[in-house]
Amino acid sequence: MSNKKFIQIFIGLILATIIIHPLSKIIYIDKNLLNLDNKDIFFFSDSTMKTYSVCEENTLGIDDILRNNGLKIKNIESNAYSPIIYENYIKNIPNNSKVIIPINMRSFSEQWFDRPHFMFMDERMASAILALDFISLYKLYIESSQQNEQKYLKTNIIREGKNLGTISSINNKIKIDKDLYCLEKDFYKNSEYIEKLSIQYQYHYMYNLNLKHKMFSHLSKIISYAKDKNIDILFYITPINFEYGEKIVGKDFETLVSKNIDTLKEFLNSKKVNYLDLSQKVQGHNFNDHQYVCEHLDFVGREIVALNLLNYFNSK
Repeated sequence: MSNKKFIQIFIGLILATIIIHPLSKIIYIDKNLLNLDNKDIFFFSDSTMKTYSVCEENTLGIDDILRNNGLKIKNIESNAYSPIIYENYIKNIPNNSKVIIPINMRSFSEQWFDRPHFMFMDERMASAILALDFISLYKLYIESSQQNEQKYLKTNIIREGKNLGTISSINNKIKIDKDLYCLEKDFYKNSEYIEKLSIQYQYHYMYNLNLKHKMFSHLSKIISYAKDKNIDILFYITPINFEYGEKIVGKDFETLVSKNIDTLKEFLNSKKVNYLDLSQKVQGHNFNDHQYVCEHLDFVGREIVALNLLNYFNSK
């Protein structure tokens, strides 16, 4: 076999490895990307869109509430989605479309941003194939080969000069098996949970955000692409449980998280994009999944988000 033939076969095998595997993801994960109409409002989201507790009677998601109020919504969402993957998905959206993109402050933390599983490499590669963006596909393939779960778990988490431990040790410390939303409304007064929840609030939100964070690169690329294709984006900062965060951690929680939000808003203002700050729009008792310290909302909370989005579109 000649050297030229060997090189051709080698390159062909590499391309097959890069392309064939993620193609299977398109069929059942990215199906909404195969049927698009710029008359739709595309709602990228994570689990905050639909997650509800087992004790809730009304299980409508944010997208359902918007549809019930006359908006033509097509949602593209999954647990733990963030601008990391939206950067790829935006390239499959028709020109002259409207897009809603939530920004979750927890997605800047090591708990989310650095977690290999939350990089969604297969989905991003599938999206790059759909968009015929083979340069991105190659970069994603290289990036995926550098993911290391064990290295991630050994990362030390430092908050305000205090070492909370490695990610692995934190995961072992914070587990709460009880559904606090449904079964224990005054959980934040219970010493059994306070330390575990305090660690979670610090780990998830009390980092020091600056404009060098890599998430801003993903957001910049989304904004740049959207402007080139006349895609009208509405960002919104998702609600955070400031009320219980302050009760459990102290006043430093509100101070530091608000500072991080100001940094994000500084970035969005510099890009001259439309956004809503919903971070303090929902009361503490309207968050569910308290044992996980996240942004999941009960129906009242989901409705608050939906109505704020609805008011924005109705005012245009």
